[in-house]
Amino acid sequence: MKSGDLYINSKTNLSSVKGERPRRLGSPGRLPWQGVVTLGQELLEFAIIVPLLLIFVIAAIDLGRVFYASVVVANAAREGARYAISYGIRWDSTPPGQLVIVNGGQPIRDAVIQEAQGSGIAITNAEIQITCLPAGTCVGGNPVRVTVTHAFDTIVSSFAGWNGMNITRDAEMMIPFRGT
Repeated sequence: MKSGDLYINSKTNLSSVKGERPRRLGSPGRLPWQGVVTLGQELLEFAIIVPLLLIFVIAAIDLGRVFYASVVVANAAREGARYAISYGIRWDSTPPGQLVIVNGGQPIRDAVIQEAQGSGIAITNAEIQITCLPAGTCVGGNPVRVTVTHAFDTIVSSFAGWNGMNITRDAEMMIPFRGT
């Protein structure tokens, strides 16, 4: 044994136990993977773990984006319903007591689009549906429903080549009774 040689013991690190002879690194009694970590192994482990971590991070970001878009669409639908009962429905003389949606609902659609403006979510007229319930009867005491369906593309779906998802939210509010 030369001075400066490194010895290792399988039970205790760098010491010897009674009755056991310490082994020299690289000796035939040592298994190849014991105590040796190569740079290639570290790089391989890093190369396997990093893509998985990136997928999890991107999926978490996407989940947050979907939640944010859902809140924006719900708020826009609620603002449309509020505007509809406040300003978007007027009394019509024929038939008496019947309410009509002003200008085919364009002011209501404008209120929905305005609510989503500046949020990064662009809602179009085609994504907004306005209905009086039941079956188109706009009378006081019945609800008006504003439904917004927004096509949303996620980051994951862009990479995977999938179609995005549709976020649909609606809001109902009662049409107040008004005098003629």
